[in-house]
Formats: sequence, C-alpha cells, structure tokens
Amino acid sequence: MASNLAVTPDTGYDMTVIEGPHKGLVFKIMSLPVRIGRSQDNEIALPQDPKVSRKHATIEYDKESIVIKDVSGRQRLSVDGRSTQKTTLGNGSVIDLGDSKIIFKVDLPQAMAAPGLPQQPALTPVQNDSDIDFQTFAQIDLASPKAAPAQASPFQQAYQPQMPPRQSHSGGMDPGRKRFYMIVGSIFAVIIGLAVMKKPVKSTDKFDITTEEEINSKIELIEKEREAYEEEIRKRRVRPSAYRDAQAAYIRGFRDFQAGNFERAMDQFQACLSTLPEHVLCRRYYALSQRKFNELIQYHMVLGRQYMEQNQFDSCKSAFRNVLVLIKDRSQTLYQEAEANFKYCQSLSREQF
Repeated sequence: MASNLAVTPDTGYDMTVIEGPHKGLVFKIMSLPVRIGRSQDNEIALPQDPKVSRKHATIEYDKESIVIKDVSGRQRLSVDGRSTQKTTLGNGSVIDLGDSKIIFKVDLPQAMAAPGLPQQPALTPVQNDSDIDFQTFAQIDLASPKAAPAQASPFQQAYQPQMPPRQSHSGGMDPGRKRFYMIVGSIFAVIIGLAVMKKPVKSTDKFDITTEEEINSKIELIEKEREAYEEEIRKRRVRPSAYRDAQAAYIRGFRDFQAGNFERAMDQFQACLSTLPEHVLCRRYYALSQRKFNELIQYHMVLGRQYMEQNQFDSCKSAFRNVLVLIKDRSQTLYQEAEANFKYCQSLSREQF
C-alpha cells in the first residue's frame, strides 16, 4: 500500500513503467510539475501507447504533498486501482493510464535531527524547610551580601529565613537558625565542589586532552562537510547503474539516427534523458532527431502537393499517407491537412479509371 510522505520541492522521484509498451523504462524526476502523455514534449512521454492521450496527466507539488491530475478529459486515469480526476500520490502508488502502469517512488533524503535539550522543571515555593531539594537549591547563584535586589523572586521569598527573636546565650542556638546555617553551609560546599571539578587539570600524559570547545568545533565542521556532500549528491544524483542505462539508450538512439529512423531515435534519447538529464550527447541528438523528423514530414507534404498539381494522384496519395503515419496525432493541424489532401487524391484517382 502506498504511504503518504511529507515532501519538499527539492525531493527527487523515480517513475518506473511496470506494464505496457514501454515496460522497464525508468524516469528520474528532479523537479515538478511533470507532464505525462503520448506527445514527445512531455517530461514522461509514452508515444507507443495508443490509449494514452497526447496530454494525459500532470504531477504537481501542492502543500507538502504530491498530487496527480487528469487533464485529458477523455481517457481514464486511476491510482492504486481507483479511478480519479485528482488525488494525492504516495510512495509506491501505481498510476494506471492507457495500457501502461507506472509506479511512483519518492527519494527522500535522510532527516538529520538535532538532539533536543531536556526541559527544566519549574520551581515552585515550598511550605517548610523539610521540602527543600538541596541539588536544585545548590544551582542558584547567591547574591552578594552588599547588593540588595529590587524585588525578591518567588523562590527567594519561599526560602527567606525568618529571624527568630534574640534569646539568651544560656538557652543554646535556636533550631530554625541551626537549620538555616546547615543549608547555607551545604550550598557553599556544593559551589566549591563544582568550582574544583571545572578547574582544568594539567595532563601528565603525552597525549593532549581535547576540550569541549574543540569537540564542538570539530562536530560543526563535520556537519558542514556532510551537508555539502549531500547537497552535491542531490544535485548530481548519478548512480553507476543509471549511467549505464543512459549510455545504452544513447547508443541505440544513435544507431536509429544514422539509419534515418528519427522517431525511434527520439524515443531512445528521451529514455536516456529521463535516466540521466545531464547527458549532453543525448540532449543534442534528441534535438537533431526532432528537427530531422519535422523536416521529413515537411518533405512528404511538399512532395504530395507537387504530385497533386501534376495530377499524379497515386503518388500524391502515397506521399500524404506517409505524413499521416509519421504524425499519428489527429489533433494537429498538419495531420488534418494531410488527411484532407489524401482523401482528395484518393477520390480523383478513382475517377481516372
């Protein structure tokens, strides 16, 4: 079952085709939005799936979540077996459109949580001296006897000793005063002990003792280096297996390009760029293949018009049929023009007989 995850615009995604004509094709998505469809200008192009619309769906970032929307209006879209127009994608969601099924994977960086500081318990006044916590009481700095605070805190008010009336020396020390002196003595003893513990001790060993400040500075340096390394990996995101797959797709596309199969070459170069967007040769030859493919379509259109003007209707019909086979998208104006000319040449060819 897909799990919903909190993501950011910098999160990477893997989309793998697990069923359909493009089974096994992997798309590496570095940023959103992403368009899915049969047209070659989509980030995820499925040109060999006839049941996929030219513009079928889009994947966008929306309020710390990833959503997919149906933009075709005609073909169906389902996620995890349920038909939908717009829904949230989770890690492992299966997108079903046309004859293709695509699994969506989120590549989240590991969250590095800083250690939190424990909260100190609030201090509350006590009713008598027997409730005093000497460890907590020892952490309070004693004010100088000569400096009188403007206003005593609730804690100081709770422990303000009440001086008993003077008694004669024959009766001995008052128990309350004796308890007060014991508390003050304990405080001074704890303060002296802490001062002795914090005093640096010279080491007699040949190894130097690393101070707390040096340890903290080293930790900060290591954290900065780790963040810089993760940022570099996040930018490149190049794995050996991804490079091998991209190179194999580039070689297949280059062979098709040399053989004049520009449409197949575009598919291979698109697969290469989906796996490794930084591949320079795939990007260059994809643009060249697209230009050659458009030039081939224009060549057949011009040839068909010439045959039509020369009343060579069989040759005219063949030229316009080639245009229909190359374009395949009935919504394009050039396809509609070639289809009308094909029907015209076909009707005139019958009349000649």
